[in-house]
Amino acid sequence: MCRSNVAHISVVCWALLVVCLLGCGSDASLPPTFPVNGKVAWKGGEPLAEGGILLTSVADPNIAASGNIVKGEFSVTTLIGEKRVPGAIAGEHVIHINLPQGADQAAPPLLRLSKTKFTAEKKENLLTIEIEKMGK
Repeated sequence: MCRSNVAHISVVCWALLVVCLLGCGSDASLPPTFPVNGKVAWKGGEPLAEGGILLTSVADPNIAASGNIVKGEFSVTTLIGEKRVPGAIAGEHVIHINLPQGADQAAPPLLRLSKTKFTAEKKENLLTIEIEKMGK
């Protein structure tokens, strides 16, 4: 009787192990992402000290890659469901650059970007953007 219980427990343990291994693998429903790194500089070459970048997918506007710009450099990650994964999905994206609000709480200036769209390819991607203030 004892040998039968041990065999049963052993089978249950193996079954749980198999279920865990299958369930803990990569999620096939997540679209693959590809590295996107780059630089943002003011017209004239000075790197943007800080800000944010958002790459919104044209094919699925609910999917966007984002990153912080620090000393003119950035890399992006994509939030898919509840998972944040490095890179952006392949395809065309609309580019948005955000500047931090000033100490005087004034809205940041509107920007003109050298590029407004970017196509992430199934490889490592490098994106360089030049910005300038619109208006004055």
